[in-house]
Amino acid sequence: MLITWVRAASLAIIKRAADEFLKLATDEFTAASDSAIVDAIVGIVCRTVEALTQSLSGAALIWRGIFTNRTTGNTLDFILNRLPVLLSFLYDLGRPGTVLSESAPESAVDSVVESKGGEFPGQDNPYDELDLRQAVNQHAVVYQVQRIALTLVAVLKLGRQYVQPSGLGDLQMNVSLRSDFDKDGNPPEPTYTSKLGKAQAPPRLSEKWLFINGIANEQVWFRQSCDKIRDKFQREIRGIYNRSDGILWDLIECAGEHSMAELKDVVQRTQSSQAAQEVLERELRDALWPSSGSPPEKVVMIAHSQGCLLLRLVLQALVEDDPNGSQRRKDMKERLRVFTFGNPSIDWQVIDGTEQALSEYAKVTEHFAHKVDFVALLGVVSYRDTGYGSESVFYSKGGRGHLFGAHYPLEAKAYEEGGRSELLKAVNGREIA
Repeated sequence: MLITWVRAASLAIIKRAADEFLKLATDEFTAASDSAIVDAIVGIVCRTVEALTQSLSGAALIWRGIFTNRTTGNTLDFILNRLPVLLSFLYDLGRPGTVLSESAPESAVDSVVESKGGEFPGQDNPYDELDLRQAVNQHAVVYQVQRIALTLVAVLKLGRQYVQPSGLGDLQMNVSLRSDFDKDGNPPEPTYTSKLGKAQAPPRLSEKWLFINGIANEQVWFRQSCDKIRDKFQREIRGIYNRSDGILWDLIECAGEHSMAELKDVVQRTQSSQAAQEVLERELRDALWPSSGSPPEKVVMIAHSQGCLLLRLVLQALVEDDPNGSQRRKDMKERLRVFTFGNPSIDWQVIDGTEQALSEYAKVTEHFAHKVDFVALLGVVSYRDTGYGSESVFYSKGGRGHLFGAHYPLEAKAYEEGGRSELLKAVNGREIA
């Protein structure tokens, strides 16, 4: 009886201490500055990488699974030779001074100004993913940390399994959380329509605008990105949600997807990425060739980060399905406009008899990137001549970071020769070519 009472008392004390610790940690999290929280998250990621190396079988399996083609090996060499640039990029990712100023539509060029006196240009940016003064962003950051933790647990388990997995296809790469479902257990809608407000211009029936997000995105950040495009261009936006499975799995997929040349050797895909690609293909086909009614004159497709890789796969499927000279090929060339931001793809090409630039299958194609965006460095910045077209790539004037809401301006004057951009001519409701 005494032992039972002591055990129960001990458990009660431990639970009370754990509750107090959790409350203290939560208070510290919400009270800390953005920079302090970002530093802590970067530290967690670094510890995660260290822990991965402790499970040699898991690390070896991931290594073999990722490096299935020569382009990924070249990418590894590229990363290792630029570690200082990568570290600077990670620092800039959460540094308040790199955030865009979005308080006025014409002020995006101010994003390159450094913070002074404790103030920073993006303090009023409603689309900033890491503005931790907003409770929704606090929750989203916690979700990303949880996904990293679940990924770590899955990898460490590999070293303790009696029968070792034969490849990445045997891994649990679907990192879903309770927050990914509603109270009835239903997943969120795969699309989101960012509608124009009553004070904004009426929808343009002759246009259809689509967007797909990139890596490490929670739904609130995806919706903020859609709203940013809506507000900048005064158009209704149809977004396709590419749910994150944690930054580790997201990066593994990017490593295997970013080359057209050896797509047959692509690594195992996460369920959420495959689902996003299927929805994107369905939405893009329906926009170009609706089952009822007249098709829009212009279909504007915007992609960011890993979303660019999924878009490239979808465009490849459209090209392969419709032979040269077909009416649908002509429809694509006349109706489709394609714009990418922070594109990590090594090429923007498709096999159509021979290697062809994907821009040949759209009316307009443009790419936007920061020269110091490390994700873009893996693709469009370093491989500008592999199907992108030098006249179609616009580099920002000193912009930094990779997040769409926080770091990528949608103003012509923020880019070198940005006045030539057909997309950026269409801000504030203006006509798009």
